[in-house]
Amino acid sequence: MPGACEKSCQIVPKYGYCRREYIRYHSIALTRNTKAGKRLLTLRANQNIVDNMGRAQFYIQNGNSNFKLMPYHDRAEMKTAKVFSSAGDSNVVIISDIFDSKTRLVCRTKFIIYVNVGEFTF
Repeated sequence: MPGACEKSCQIVPKYGYCRREYIRYHSIALTRNTKAGKRLLTLRANQNIVDNMGRAQFYIQNGNSNFKLMPYHDRAEMKTAKVFSSAGDSNVVIISDIFDSKTRLVCRTKFIIYVNVGEFTF
């Protein structure tokens, strides 16, 4: 969902401004005892607004240590970081910042991922 960029979108003044901020929602259902290193999602930054993309930077905002990111130039894969031995709900917030070729921040995509670990294994 596109929206106006707020002041929080500016990380460091030397990077310029953020023209757009997008929010993407995902839901994931996992079974109990899901192994570590399982690939769950491929997250792609919204590149349509950037004419000359320099790089994209992905990071987990809310410090959720149950997951890790494998970054690439324009995307990142979200994987499990440990075995899920107990059931429950959690969420992961991942930020993707897109920089142009002059290292100015031009776009931010916030991924909000709801995770449910089931009570039983199948």
